[in-house]
Amino acid sequence: MYGHEYDVDYVIMRFRLPAGPERERMLDCIRLFGEEVLPRFHD
Repeated sequence: MYGHEYDVDYVIMRFRLPAGPERERMLDCIRLFGEEVLPRFHD
């Protein structure tokens, strides 16, 4: 799907910048990404 359409082998995600959200908020974002986004890559 995405990989074939854009000839992408992998994607790098950054969830926290130096002045970014607190650790707990960052972990929430990673969990949400895993639950909502990653499953769509397997469709």
